[in-house]
Amino acid sequence: MYFIMYIVFTVLGFDCIFKTEALPIKLKDREEFIKLIDYYSPVIDPCSSLAELNMWRIKLVTEHIVLRSGLQALTICDEAFYPNINMILKIFCTLPVSIATPERSFSSLKRNKVIPQE
Repeated sequence: MYFIMYIVFTVLGFDCIFKTEALPIKLKDREEFIKLIDYYSPVIDPCSSLAELNMWRIKLVTEHIVLRSGLQALTICDEAFYPNINMILKIFCTLPVSIATPERSFSSLKRNKVIPQE
């Protein structure tokens, strides 16, 4: 249950930053962004963040930018104009990614143990 809550609060909220839909921002995206701001509030200024999101979306729409990765968004995002969006993107780019590599390595170790015994 904790892992699911972790995904909901730390990963899914970032989706609203990558959308390139025209303004106004949908209510669902606005609520997700506010939850994201609340979660990372010690680092992000909640007062100007929503205005920055609007300006960020305007930039993406007017320049016809389709974001394909967090690093691409981080390179496009100017820290002087969008300090909060830039910080959110830095957080997004440094979040740990969970994959099944240990499970695969453990199963291959198990096979290695089985093979010499035969």
